[in-house]
Amino acid sequence: MNLGPLADTWIAHFGVLTIAADGTFTVKIRDINGGPNDTLNAEGHLTSADGTSADGVVTKTQMPEPDGVPLGPVHITYVKESASVDFIQGKVDMGFCSHASPVGYCGA
Repeated sequence: MNLGPLADTWIAHFGVLTIAADGTFTVKIRDINGGPNDTLNAEGHLTSADGTSADGVVTKTQMPEPDGVPLGPVHITYVKESASVDFIQGKVDMGFCSHASPVGYCGA
């Protein structure tokens, strides 16, 4: 699998997406109903990647629908122009940024 720039830690005002070199990933979303340090976690693995996009599956989650990341397929796309990634799962499209993204782009 060619992860290219996808293998990184990506941030947003609402959470963090980490994609490891072995294709596993974790998503930590701030729980707006909990305390300031509470997070809801999801994890999974990528099944294919071509360096700028990847497909995978969320295999474990603390985030039930409709507000979180449900179990099931996911598509991740690297957006070169903004040095960010889109985490797309059904109708959910979350954007996460890198240190090279424009200031404020992901609300971080």
